[in-house]
Amino acid sequence: MNDFEKGIQSELQNSELHLNQDVCEELQTIRRAAVATPDPWWRLRRIVWPTTGMALASLIAVVLILNAGAGRNSEQPAVKEKYSDNFDLYENLDFYYWLANGENDIRG
Repeated sequence: MNDFEKGIQSELQNSELHLNQDVCEELQTIRRAAVATPDPWWRLRRIVWPTTGMALASLIAVVLILNAGAGRNSEQPAVKEKYSDNFDLYENLDFYYWLANGENDIRG
């Protein structure tokens, strides 16, 4: 640092330490006014962000539920056509299990 910069630095530090009384009062007034003035949007932000988040989460949940339901219904006829030979067997599988257990009981 050269002599000019050192001189400026010392002047700034001295002026900072020895502020004029009028300047101190003006700064205090400005500070009080800034702290006392509430932000007009703080209440709105406290309500809007959580509400928006919940609405978005609900919308995503509804879309996923409807999409899953639509996908399941559209695939079922394709599966039925592809495996039409054995589809009746799988639909009535409980009956065939019951029938098989009954035959085992008869044979002893």
